Amino acid sequence: MVAVLFSEMSVSLVAPSYQAYIAENAPEGKTASTFGLVEAMFVLCMIIGPLLGGFLVHTFDYKTMVAAATVIYATATLMRLAMARHATAPVRPLNPAALVADLRKIMLLFAGGGLLLWIFAVDGLIDAGMQLALPFLPQYVTRLENVNEATYGILSALMAVIAMLVLIPAGRLSDRWGEHTSLALGVSMMGLAWLILAQFQALPVFALVFATAGAADAFIRPALSSIISQAVPKESLGIVWGCS
Repeated sequence: MVAVLFSEMSVSLVAPSYQAYIAENAPEGKTASTFGLVEAMFVLCMIIGPLLGGFLVHTFDYKTMVAAATVIYATATLMRLAMARHATAPVRPLNPAALVADLRKIMLLFAGGGLLLWIFAVDGLIDAGMQLALPFLPQYVTRLENVNEATYGILSALMAVIAMLVLIPAGRLSDRWGEHTSLALGVSMMGLAWLILAQFQALPVFALVFATAGAADAFIRPALSSIISQAVPKESLGIVWGCS
């Protein structure tokens, strides 16, 4: 529990500023395309990670996998500290009054019942549906005799590969045809993937489901990020992504 708590805290500290930076610096009219490109590069980690983790668990044990993950996290931390030492941008002190003002502004946007409220409602439902099933997905899939941890790692890597390939064209589609089109397509595909997974248990079906889920996620993420970046004032982007 403590390990999970610290892991989630680290993500919460990095992710909001990362997404806000992309939104603030994306070219005009190409916000979704920019998110698609950057996230496609990030997904490379999701390809290597499951393959390496599955190999370590299948060949050695879970402790070896966790130890390898610890070494990778520690290396990344040292690299980030080295980068911070040579940073030229001034560090601004934490301003509690500005934080309260931003929170008040966001609450007013919510209370207005406009686009931001519906964005958070949709995002919340998507996250709730994913968190309902994802913790139990490895156990569900590996119940088959011919699916072990290494095979599950390959399936996860397949999902990441498909997501990486689809993210860039999905971002362009979102910019050209509208975020609502890309979002509706992605959510529909994700629902179809879960429906197929609930009805069939076979390795080829699992591969199809993971590939479909990867493509669906690629349609959802750039569109949702683009909508948020347009619905929220730029100075409040960080705190909004922190709340999402």
